[in-house]
Amino acid sequence: MTAAEHGVEELCAQGRAVYERALRAGRIDAADHRRHALAGAVAAAVARQELLRASSERIADRLGMNVRTVRLHVAKLSAALGSVGRAQLGHLIGPSEILRRADEAPGS
Repeated sequence: MTAAEHGVEELCAQGRAVYERALRAGRIDAADHRRHALAGAVAAAVARQELLRASSERIADRLGMNVRTVRLHVAKLSAALGSVGRAQLGHLIGPSEILRRADEAPGS
């Protein structure tokens, strides 16, 4: 794991902790919680690359996907998290449960 990837994992862990505290404190309602509860290995892989601020082309190359497919996944992540742009999307991925749920999925 590179230093950048380790930093991303640490950022995700901190974001999850903040999100979970807000959820327990009732600051996030159930509908908001469901909206953040995206799962799936592909979405998580794209999300990890998005946290590294990789372009769609670079994500596609790293994951062996078509660029249009990556853009579709980025659009779905943006819609699910309420992002208005890719810069904001990176900040919303950490506190969402996308990466944790994918890591906990059977077969991960």
